[in-house]
Amino acid sequence: MSCPFSGMDPYLEKEPYWSDFTPRFITSLANTLLGRLLPRYDVRIEEYLYVAHEEIRLHRVRPDAAITTTRAWEPSAGPAVGVLESATVELEYPDFEPRKQRHLKVIHAPTGRVVTVVEMLSPTNKQPGEDGLDAYLEKRSEFLASRCNLVEIDLLRGGERLPMAGQLPPGDYYVYVGRVGRRPRCQIIGWPWRGKLPS
Repeated sequence: MSCPFSGMDPYLEKEPYWSDFTPRFITSLANTLLGRLLPRYDVRIEEYLYVAHEEIRLHRVRPDAAITTTRAWEPSAGPAVGVLESATVELEYPDFEPRKQRHLKVIHAPTGRVVTVVEMLSPTNKQPGEDGLDAYLEKRSEFLASRCNLVEIDLLRGGERLPMAGQLPPGDYYVYVGRVGRRPRCQIIGWPWRGKLPS
């Protein structure tokens, strides 16, 4: 079924649509970029798992991170001096809400150097507070301190806008294009929900 809206579907921001739309959009964008950038550049999708809990600060974890333990127990040659009794209980995990975030990295193929990061803002990124916008801005600062370009795509009408020095252009949706050689300047493209995503 085709979209009844001339531009962006304003209902994409609601669940379950947003969590379905995001990986499709990121994959489509990656495939489009690959067609234009190969063979000099490669495009990779990176995924992070965010876990938010009232008592726990939002943590960003790569899902394929290695989990290591201490080496396995080996019995000693000597006799046991004492035995500790173990106690076992079954408890529930505290309420938490795992969330996935994805971004694209454009890699210079000959050197493997990241030249551009493409971030798609999520509803979590735009919520005020240390687990939302503050956490995203911290990550943004890391990217801005690096020697890579940063492209941020905001397809959400709700939530906080990214802070900039100056007024944003009119629009419901935004793309922020921060090129390394132009910092601290950033090109910002805004368009209304009835408009199409700029190409």
